[in-house]
Amino acid sequence: MKINTELIPETDIKMLSITLLESAKKFYNDPQNVKTFKEWQKQRSTNCGTCISKKK
Repeated sequence: MKINTELIPETDIKMLSITLLESAKKFYNDPQNVKTFKEWQKQRSTNCGTCISKKK
């Protein structure tokens, strides 16, 4: 299924963005979530090597 994002009203995009941002802030305000995320990042970079693209 292909979604034509040009058909999504600007107000809907803004509301979804606000909701996503608030959820991300809430998630990362919890030190345990930050710790778990950093551990996941480290494990992924160690086990996968090229899975995470690094900007040069």
